[in-house]
Amino acid sequence: MNKSEAVSASIKAFLDVIKVYGKEKKVVVMVFSEFGRRFGENGAVGTDHGHGGVAFLAGDPVTGGRYGTP
Repeated sequence: MNKSEAVSASIKAFLDVIKVYGKEKKVVVMVFSEFGRRFGENGAVGTDHGHGGVAFLAGDPVTGGRYGTP
C-alpha cells in the first residue's frame, strides 16, 4: 500500500467508525497541504513556494465536486 492509499484507507476507517456511532451527518474530515506552489515555472524549470494548494473534504455532509475558478 502506498502513502496515498494509506491515507485514504485511514480516512475511510475513521468515517466508518463515525457511522457506527450514528454521527456521520455531523462529521467532516478536511485534509490539506500547507505546502503551496506557484503555478508558473521558475528559472530552474521548477516551481517556488506560492499560493497554489490543495484541500479535500470527506464525509456524508459534503456535496462532491470542484469548487472555485482554476
